[in-house]
Amino acid sequence: MKAWVLIEFWSVATRPEEVNGLGLDTKECLAEIARLRSQFPLLDDSHEVFERWLALVRELQISGNHVHDIRLVALMLEHGITHILTLHPRDFLSVTDITVLEPSEVKE
Repeated sequence: MKAWVLIEFWSVATRPEEVNGLGLDTKECLAEIARLRSQFPLLDDSHEVFERWLALVRELQISGNHVHDIRLVALMLEHGITHILTLHPRDFLSVTDITVLEPSEVKE
């Protein structure tokens, strides 16, 4: 996990549900970020991540906001991460090198 992923999580988690957020207050969001940080290491960004990202956006013809999704994919691939859990699986349809899961597909 990269620190900027947690920043994006904060944005979505504290956004009201009626505008596609999770509706958490800041105290709940801080607790969730602490939980995530205790379970997942923060990964380093690198020149190699950028080069992987550039190759992916070139190969897949990615533009607009989806460049951020592909940045996450580049980070995953550079660190050997094969699965992503997301509420928006369509954002990752163009990438075949990872497994995309929705929360409903994960068994507790």
